[in-house]
Amino acid sequence: MNDVQLLPLAFIHRDERSWPRDGLDQERVEDFARLYQDGGPFALDPVQVILPLSGTPILVNGWHRFAARQEIGATDIAAVFVDHGASDPLTFAYEYGLLDSARSALPLTRAEKRQAVLRLVGEPLDRTDVAIAGLVGVSTKTVQRARKWLADNPAAHEPEAASEPTPRPVTAQDVARTLVSKLDQLWTNRPLGMAMGLANSAGLGDVLGEAFVDRVGAAEAVRWTERLQTWAARAHAVAVDAVTEARS
Repeated sequence: MNDVQLLPLAFIHRDERSWPRDGLDQERVEDFARLYQDGGPFALDPVQVILPLSGTPILVNGWHRFAARQEIGATDIAAVFVDHGASDPLTFAYEYGLLDSARSALPLTRAEKRQAVLRLVGEPLDRTDVAIAGLVGVSTKTVQRARKWLADNPAAHEPEAASEPTPRPVTAQDVARTLVSKLDQLWTNRPLGMAMGLANSAGLGDVLGEAFVDRVGAAEAVRWTERLQTWAARAHAVAVDAVTEARS
């Protein structure tokens, strides 16, 4: 279960109830994105996921890495499955995230720690103050103060409705970035001509045309290659304009 494998990003579910942070650190995402862009999908440690009975993997640790892969238009991420035993999946993921944040270069903020303590104290689980303090990385006095505060403000900790990130609609720019990222990876990491044993780009075009015919049939292959011609011509024009503007 601990073997590293590439999982599709769309295959992994992110549930905000399993994450102890208030949001992403965009600077951290950008740093990770550059590392992935330069070093490929294994440039950083794999993310951790669990596989509940529902069959949909839940992201346990690695939200910034996940966002960084999205940032560069990648469609997959290096991941390992973690055994959550008989524990509730979301509870296990949340506690895992708390423990990992204590070792992270980006620790929880004071506000995030307070929020975590209030959540753990308010849950109907038999956790001691010492256990909660150890999970969050605070003193037992902090936990005791949280218990007293909740006792004085019982309405402040009502169960929240299921929260799930709203997926952003895929745009033409997203598709274009994904396509460019994949082409760049193929060209940089294993040049296309070398990969196919070809000496020139014209030969590569022949193989590409044959692949279209095999995939979608001759008539549809003509339509697809016409689309490629149009896209490539417009892309070339935009690139030339960018060079001209940079020189002026």
